Amino acid sequence: MGGAADALETGRNSAETIWVEVPGDQPELTIDDLVLPVRLIYTPWVNRKGEIVRSFRADQITLADPGRKSG
Repeated sequence: MGGAADALETGRNSAETIWVEVPGDQPELTIDDLVLPVRLIYTPWVNRKGEIVRSFRADQITLADPGRKSG
């Protein structure tokens, strides 16, 4: 299963939404939870149209700080 997450790059002060696949059941998260992917792997590949496709996988997703929200 997987889920969409906003990836924050603090050094550049930027963010983008990525889809992260994880094994097992989909994590139960709310839209503003801050999470940490455990052993995140980025795998780019080229599809049949010649476009670069990005794939993200993690062993698991955990709450970064259960009491803190991103917004």
